[in-house]
Amino acid sequence: MPRDLTADLRRLSVTRPTAVRYAEAFAFFLQFCLIMDIALGTAPSNDLLDETLTDFIQFLWSSSCPHYWANLSYAASLDKFPRARLEASRRALKAWERLEPARAAFPAPLLVVLFILFEVLIGENFHFPTTFDRKLQVAVYLCLLFLGLFRPIEIRYLRTTHLTLGPGGRVIVKVRGKTEIRLNLPSTVVEVRDIFLHTLVSALLERREPNTFLFECFTEATFGRFCERVCTNTPGLPRLTPYSFKRGGASFLFSRSGSYDRVTEIGRWRSVSSARRYIDAARAESLVLEVNAGLRTRLLNARAELRLFVREAGGVGSFVFSEI
Repeated sequence: MPRDLTADLRRLSVTRPTAVRYAEAFAFFLQFCLIMDIALGTAPSNDLLDETLTDFIQFLWSSSCPHYWANLSYAASLDKFPRARLEASRRALKAWERLEPARAAFPAPLLVVLFILFEVLIGENFHFPTTFDRKLQVAVYLCLLFLGLFRPIEIRYLRTTHLTLGPGGRVIVKVRGKTEIRLNLPSTVVEVRDIFLHTLVSALLERREPNTFLFECFTEATFGRFCERVCTNTPGLPRLTPYSFKRGGASFLFSRSGSYDRVTEIGRWRSVSSARRYIDAARAESLVLEVNAGLRTRLLNARAELRLFVREAGGVGSFVFSEI
C-alpha cells in the first residue's frame, strides 16, 4: 500500500499532548454521531463528514458551548481524515467567530505588557524567586509573542541558530510552524524591529552555547503557569493566557501602523480579511478593559519605571515608549 504523504506530514506536525486533545474531541464528536444514529465508518465520504460536523458545530453553538470546542473538533477531524475538504464546517466556524468572538484569551493591552515586563526584569517577579537568566527568557518569550505575533509553539524550541541580530534593532527569527509543516513549506523568516527586544535577545544569546535551545527547560505549560501567576498576584486583571499576547500584539501593531496588510504579513495570516476580523475583535475587547484606580496607578508607575530602565540601557525608540 502506498504511503499517504499528507497523513504522514500531519502526523509529524502534531505533538503528543495535542494528539491526546484531538482524540478526546473526536470521541466526543463520535458520541454525537451515535446519538443521532449516524454511522461514519472508517472512511466516510467527504459530504457525510462535512455535513455531520457542521451539524455538530451547530449543536455546540446552540448549547452555548465554548468556541474552542468547535475549533478542536474541526482540527481533530482534519487530523483523522487529512484529505477531507470540510468547507461547510469551516464556514460554520467563521460565522460563529463573527457573531461571538472567542474570549478565552483576553488581548493583553500595551500597558499590561509593560507592567509584566517591569515586574519580571526589575520588580519582584510576582513573588516568584528565580535566576536572572530565567527572567530574561520569560521577557524575550513575551516580547516575541507580542511583537512578532508568533504562536507559542513556534518559538518554544528555538535554537540560537534560528535568530540573527541585525542593525537598527532588527531581530530576524527563522521558524517552521504548524502551517509550514502541514503544507510542506520551507521555514519562514520573520523580522521584528525593536531596540529593546534586540538588547534582550543579545543578552540571552551571550548566555547560550552555539546551537542550543534559547529557552532552556521551557515546556508547553511553563508560560501558561507564568500567566496564571501574573493574574493570581494582580487582582483586577482579566484572565491572561499565552495567546493573549499575540492577540494584544496584533491590535497594538495595527494601531501603530494603521495597515491591515502589514499586520497580516507579520502574523502570517492567509488573507487580510481573516486578520481584520481577528484585529477588530481584539481591539473591541481591549476597549472594555476597566481596572480600579489602585491597579491603574500601579500599572502607570510600572510603565514609568520600565521606561527609565530602558532609556538608561539605550533603548529609546522601542515599543516601550509608545503612547498608544
